[in-house]
Amino acid sequence: MHGVALGQELGVKKVVIPRGAPVFSAWGMMMSDLRRDYFVTRLMDATDNKGLDELLVQVMELARDEFGREGVARDKVIMKPQVRCRYQNQEFGVEVQIPAGTVTSDIITQMIADFHEAYEREYTYRLDADVEIIGIHLIASSEVGKLEIVPLPTTGKKIEDAVKGTREVDYATGGRA
Repeated sequence: MHGVALGQELGVKKVVIPRGAPVFSAWGMMMSDLRRDYFVTRLMDATDNKGLDELLVQVMELARDEFGREGVARDKVIMKPQVRCRYQNQEFGVEVQIPAGTVTSDIITQMIADFHEAYEREYTYRLDADVEIIGIHLIASSEVGKLEIVPLPTTGKKIEDAVKGTREVDYATGGRA
């Protein structure tokens, strides 16, 4: 709608408007996978793998149930759990991704190491302090069928054949034409 005015302002001599421009937003929505983000705040010791595992299982089950009500098979839901950690009694935390599945002590060890690295990258320092979990962020998604772009058939008609009429227009900066 504003392409010509913007082109003039930029000194562009030719403005090309894609055929599907009016529906790009809807097209993007139709091409996107289904996604839901689940956030749970829960203060836990970072070494509590059993407590973290129970919480993640509970939230993953909720996600699978919600996707299932929309016709998505349980095995088609992709889970990406992230754990929000911080140094004990600190204000700010960072999210660390962990693998979906049973939370073992090895996963906890890696999560804590990843936390130290992510925290230092974010805040430029790390502390020699205990780490605590302040919550989880589960990203649940499922791929959906994608629309296919098909070329329009050519008709052999000229652009002049599409003109239905002409009228006078009052342009904001160019006057009437």
